[in-house]
Amino acid sequence: MKWRVAAQGSMRRRANMPRQTGQNPFGFMLPFQLVRIGLTAVIAMSIVLVACVAGDTSGPGEGASADKVDKPIGTFASSGALDADIYANPNLRGVLIRVDWASIEPSPGVFDFSSLAHQVASVRSHGLSWSLAVVGGGVGSPSWLTDPPGSGGLGAPYVTYRFRGRPGYKLPLFWNPIVQERLKILANALAAQYNNDPNLKLVYVTQMTSNGIEGHLQGVDMTDMVKAGYTDARWIQAGKDAARSFAYAFTNKAIAFEVHEVNGSATVPATIINDLWNDPTLGHRVGAAMWWISGKESYQPALIAALMAYPGDIYGQAISRSDQTYHFKNGDYTTVFTQARALRMRYIELWEYEFKRGPNGANGAWDTSIESYNKWADATFGAPRQNRPASRAALIQPRQPQRPRSAPQLVQPDMPDITYRTVDGVPIKLDLYFPQQRTSPAPLVVYVHGGGWTGGDKRQGAGMPLIPELLRRGYAVASVNYRLAPQYKFPAMIEDVACAIRFLRAHAKEYQLKTDKIGVWGGSAGGHLVALLGTADETAERNKGEYPGVSSRVQAVVDMFGPADFSVDFAGGSTRLLETVFGTTDRTSPILRKASPTNWVSKDDPPFLILHGELDRLVPLSQSERLYKKLQEAGVPATLVVVKNAGHSFIPQGGPISPGREEITRLVADFFDKHLR
Repeated sequence: MKWRVAAQGSMRRRANMPRQTGQNPFGFMLPFQLVRIGLTAVIAMSIVLVACVAGDTSGPGEGASADKVDKPIGTFASSGALDADIYANPNLRGVLIRVDWASIEPSPGVFDFSSLAHQVASVRSHGLSWSLAVVGGGVGSPSWLTDPPGSGGLGAPYVTYRFRGRPGYKLPLFWNPIVQERLKILANALAAQYNNDPNLKLVYVTQMTSNGIEGHLQGVDMTDMVKAGYTDARWIQAGKDAARSFAYAFTNKAIAFEVHEVNGSATVPATIINDLWNDPTLGHRVGAAMWWISGKESYQPALIAALMAYPGDIYGQAISRSDQTYHFKNGDYTTVFTQARALRMRYIELWEYEFKRGPNGANGAWDTSIESYNKWADATFGAPRQNRPASRAALIQPRQPQRPRSAPQLVQPDMPDITYRTVDGVPIKLDLYFPQQRTSPAPLVVYVHGGGWTGGDKRQGAGMPLIPELLRRGYAVASVNYRLAPQYKFPAMIEDVACAIRFLRAHAKEYQLKTDKIGVWGGSAGGHLVALLGTADETAERNKGEYPGVSSRVQAVVDMFGPADFSVDFAGGSTRLLETVFGTTDRTSPILRKASPTNWVSKDDPPFLILHGELDRLVPLSQSERLYKKLQEAGVPATLVVVKNAGHSFIPQGGPISPGREEITRLVADFFDKHLR
């Protein structure tokens, strides 16, 4: 490993290691080349896989038999993986994690699992199981699926429809070969990550339906569908093909296909689930799901009758939370459990509300019913192999005011969900973490999450594993949310981040923070925003909003693989994304010039540490090299660390990354020590 000293005391680093090509380390053939991924369970790093589409080689006969599959039993929460409150309920056995297809495959063949990985790590840290649902249809599918080829899309045909009263949604045609092939690639990419995760118990089939998981076509004009080529036979075949893609990819997992009446009939969904259950190549692993348990027999009665006669596994979800009593038979929430038993339903997802205490939850109202159902399910189907009720209670410990900070692990904020500004009536929040030992105001480091400016959250992303080390070294840490596209266009994001700095500075006495010792770090889109925060002057538009007399300047910046210059083309700055985030595809436009940190560099900028993977195909290394060069030319102290064998988010590409993750954490913490102490 060699260091090359750059001008003005800065360093540029490359590891002296040979480049290796990616190998497929998995026990089954994939329709693309994947590299080995080495993430620990506690590191919710952003995961980006670059897929080169080739022919499909998965097929029948690859799945485990039903008796070898650990199918889920009992009650899971239908959401809330990051909500600490639900984990105190001893009846909770797992959590359903839902993500949009668009969020994990932002461009064809490029997979970013960061929004999924942090939720998975949270569930695992509590010793629980999880289920997976990737939302497709018109609400969750990526726009590139239906965009015309001339604009970078695949041109899959679609019909438009209304979703929850809102027009303009595009529903890709389920039976189209392009759609089916992309679902197959999606399933294989997901399985490459999670097929061998023992905590993953159930995988839902992504469907081309109104909401992308449930089997209904509400809001879709069936006349338009028929004109586009719909027939019952085509829909049945499409549903079975999609289910097989997921089952052949997830070779040792239970699979669920959610059912609703289609085209006014129960025949279509009943045919799909029965054919799948009787398919000998699937080994009785593909069951039916019913996300509308209400206790009512009057809703879709023909389909309820079909489910009563169905010989396979049935997985369920309550139709709503318990305080919406009009959804349930006679206004009685306990009829959910009555109906589940009548259908011999082995598993139910209840809304996270049911597991929470206090005014934002059911406050234990249904604990007895939930416990009773779990005991019935255990007696009927056999206690789950993991997280049995007897062991679950031992996992729940009284909350401590501080968690040990000695090793990298998921930590909970000491002051969560602080509103630092309100825009259009919507509160925008940050979390605060404090060092365990502090006797005086602490220096502050602010984390800005990534997610392509369209997703992400203050409790996830590539920077989260740094927090324990910073706390151990005596820093206070803030993690901020900001407004996201497409609802809000740039510069909303940088306005929010700058406002967060002003808020923290204005409340420094209250939170015991040093106002002259504030650093920032972020990855990907977050790296872009912290770089902009460190370069753009205070007269810029970023300082619109609250606390106008308070400075938003920072004293140190760590930019990890963030875009820096939108005047050049790169995969992570596709025309589709530029239009979504910045409202333009013209790379010479004023808004993109303002959004480029390279255009704001001046000699009074704070010191920069820039880290970037040499094999990053989403945001290429050249982006950081451009920023580094500008900083050098202006005389700003800057260091560029090129991470060998690393793609976006430092995902290994053909060999171990160098410097490794622990060394990266040390480099970042040492950098802040140098400039904030």
